[in-house]
Amino acid sequence: MRARPRGRGRAALFVLIVLACVFALTGYAALALTRGDNRASSGARAGDAGPLTEGRLVFLATQGDAYRPVANVDLTSAQGAANVIQLECQRIHFAAGRGICAGRTTLGGAAILDTALRPVRELPMEGVASRARVSADGRYAAMTAFVRGHSYADAGFSTQATLIDLERGAVIADLEQFTLRGLDGSTLRPIDRNFWGVTFAPDSDRFFATVGTGGSTYLVEGRISERTVRMLRDNVECPSLSPDGTRLVYKKRLPGGVPRLVTWRLHVLDLATMSDRALAEARSVDDQVEWVDDRRILYSLPDEGPPATIRPDLWLLDVDAGAPRQLRTEAMSPAVIRGDVGR
Repeated sequence: MRARPRGRGRAALFVLIVLACVFALTGYAALALTRGDNRASSGARAGDAGPLTEGRLVFLATQGDAYRPVANVDLTSAQGAANVIQLECQRIHFAAGRGICAGRTTLGGAAILDTALRPVRELPMEGVASRARVSADGRYAAMTAFVRGHSYADAGFSTQATLIDLERGAVIADLEQFTLRGLDGSTLRPIDRNFWGVTFAPDSDRFFATVGTGGSTYLVEGRISERTVRMLRDNVECPSLSPDGTRLVYKKRLPGGVPRLVTWRLHVLDLATMSDRALAEARSVDDQVEWVDDRRILYSLPDEGPPATIRPDLWLLDVDAGAPRQLRTEAMSPAVIRGDVGR
């Protein structure tokens, strides 16, 4: 028998690879069309952002995968038909007529958004977007991305938290460039520090965030004008400040549990007394909550089924009383519109 020419075998393999890619792309296109048809049949509209008036809820409409188009709906009828626009982000936030789209793709990229949620300035961002926030006055924004790892439960993850001047359309700094002061006021320079989960005070210059170092996490308070942050207390992750600036809701890591499985419990911290308590949500929440007003918060949790899926759903909770209730399915990264967004 004569040996088959190696060139023919390679050519055949190449043809098979090309055909496999074509079939994969065709399948993805069909899935996207199916999703579009499903949204159309449920009453969702594709187009521009529509009227972003007070009481609207901006969010990402997703089944849990990386396909995350931006949508908005009236908060009082949040299970109704949403207005889905032609913009995809991995995280989004919006306030006072400006927004931030973090994760234009699953590999990075970001953009500043205008009043109609249209990208007006591209921004550099590398990694997997995990958090995004805009200050109440629309002046500043912050975004966090995983440079290494894909979850805050991963061992050895690395993050980058970036502050942005939305008025100038420019990056201010990476938080690791700020001076870090410890609980005793001393200057710290740990090489393993990671920042994430920025939330802005009403004056927008002051902010809170999480820093992780030495295997522990700490709540930090900082000022953009001074380029400093100082530790306030330990075991605080992904803080979110109430609109009146008096309380923080954050996730606290619980001890014990299943090995290699991190469990968090939502807590509320009174900044005047620095006393905190657990909220009525008993499930593990890995999210940075959004305040609806000075009492109610929104956050996402994966669908519990049965069977359980990766679909995120939005839940509403009064931090002072009552039990959590589901607000909307297939939704994450909420931003509540307060006041007039016109500029």
